[in-house]
Amino acid sequence: MTERKNRNRKPMPMRRLGRQWAIQYLYRQDLGGTQDLSSQEDLFWQQVTESHPDLTDKEVKKIQHHAESLITGVQPNIEVYDKLIQETAKNWDLDRIATIDRNILRLAIFEIRSLEDVPSAVAIDEALELSKILGEGEESRSFINGILDRIANQSS
Repeated sequence: MTERKNRNRKPMPMRRLGRQWAIQYLYRQDLGGTQDLSSQEDLFWQQVTESHPDLTDKEVKKIQHHAESLITGVQPNIEVYDKLIQETAKNWDLDRIATIDRNILRLAIFEIRSLEDVPSAVAIDEALELSKILGEGEESRSFINGILDRIANQSS
């Protein structure tokens, strides 16, 4: 990897970028219908890092490490999270939920239920910010907020 230079930029918080990369990974995995993207993993990381040429190599490694820890936390629990989403989103079939929204929900649920250093309010706020960047619009944000708020209240 070539050394990157910090340019005049408005930095995105590194943890948020790690979440965004994790969502993108989980999204691709979901669309491919497989848990194993190992044959494409190097290409994936190359593509996401090249889309941020303003980051230093050190920043890329830190963000990628954060993203990978989120991915490995979500993956073994996808079925559990999907069941919780379906139970919470009454009258919504999981397949009707946009793929990107489903993965934003999965990641946020992992943070709410498993990461003690991430308060529920922060996990929800970050999910809403990610839905602004990656999601399907205002209705998606409202849907995500409602589901996560109910789940966070159940976990309290």
